[in-house]
Amino acid sequence: MPPLVLITDATRLADPLNPAQQLPKGAAVLLRHYNDPGRKALAFQLAALCRRKGLIFIVAAADAAGVRLGLACRADGFHLPRGSWGGHAPSLCRLFGKIPRKDNRRLLITAAAHSNRALGRAASLGADAVFLSPVFATQSHPGRQPLGSVRFSAMVRRSRLPVYALGGITSSSLRRLSGIKIAGIGAIGGLAFTAATD
Repeated sequence: MPPLVLITDATRLADPLNPAQQLPKGAAVLLRHYNDPGRKALAFQLAALCRRKGLIFIVAAADAAGVRLGLACRADGFHLPRGSWGGHAPSLCRLFGKIPRKDNRRLLITAAAHSNRALGRAASLGADAVFLSPVFATQSHPGRQPLGSVRFSAMVRRSRLPVYALGGITSSSLRRLSGIKIAGIGAIGGLAFTAATD
């Protein structure tokens, strides 16, 4: 599992190419940019950059168009946003598992979760890992109550899947997760290598 995941956001990180360029080998980039007219072009740019840099490239697939895009740019995996696909998600995960890869690795499948129920559903779908959020207060979801480190820790212990911490992740907030066995962190602003933080 990649320890760091840069998550793109059309509003908060309109151009993720420079931050992605600065990620260490083995990290990942998760393309969101939902409904952005430049999403296809950005996907191909990021896919090429990730191959050059030894990064993992994941495409958020909220619908069939997202799946087609990920396959077209030879993504390393797919992300299932919360509430996407409904009853079709299990068959979709099985499909992902059967897609042949030249390097014989199977596609990495991640899912979004905000509750214990969602963690269980992600596991039943056959996802490889889950992004649990928001751990801390974040600009992405200003009205949502953050989980906080105590509740987040309890949910991680119950999860059957590796968990990524997402939401309000900065160098200072990350210290509050010390001792919690997470797969890694996902961030927008926190990994953007600018003065602004998530």
